[in-house]
Amino acid sequence: MRTCTLTGEVTRKEYVCCKQGYALTGIVSRKRRRRGCTRTGCKSKLAILKVKDKNKYIVVGFNEVHNHDMTTVDKVHLLRSHHNLTESTKVYSADMSKVNILVRKQLSLLEVQVGGLENIGFVKRDVYNYLRDVRGEVIGHDAELLKEYFMAMQEKNESFYFKMEVDLEGRMGNVFWSDARSRRAYGFFGDAVVFNTTFNTNRYGMVFAPLLGVNNHRQTVLFSCAFLTSETTDSFV
Repeated sequence: MRTCTLTGEVTRKEYVCCKQGYALTGIVSRKRRRRGCTRTGCKSKLAILKVKDKNKYIVVGFNEVHNHDMTTVDKVHLLRSHHNLTESTKVYSADMSKVNILVRKQLSLLEVQVGGLENIGFVKRDVYNYLRDVRGEVIGHDAELLKEYFMAMQEKNESFYFKMEVDLEGRMGNVFWSDARSRRAYGFFGDAVVFNTTFNTNRYGMVFAPLLGVNNHRQTVLFSCAFLTSETTDSFV
């Protein structure tokens, strides 16, 4: 692709076959999986050029001859150019992910609905990439959403207390919240408070630290809770 240095507008573009050129023959790491040769030096190409006077693009080169066998119909859906993750499919996949349905099971369900993998229109990697992008967008707002939720809880309940720490780069650090009203309602009878940091969150790797007690009915009561960035003395304090 060629662009204008002043305006950044595309002035020439070429579309080539996926088997254009040849694979590099340099040293390949032993850890990489060996694959068959996918490059055959195919010369098939479509070239377009923008005409300044007429402000339109024209075809200046076209070669339809391939030096290799074409992909069979039953394997066309594996080509990247044929992948199409529609908006309805994105919503469908996101909803199923919310109820912990694995991606491979999502594709199995779609395969039954449309009558085969070749009719789905995309592959498993496309779904993984989309869900990764969605998580990336949401993660950036998680701290703000959590703070808004805590502030809303504080407006409804004056005894609700929370504290959020941030690091030097403005990222969320230790988070603590507590509800004094729940402690008064249950009443605390006993001489022990359990402070357990066994579990970590999957997404952020933060330590989950609940403060637990027992009421007069021998029921476990959650007094307070925290997410900690590390199991250090400062974090525990």
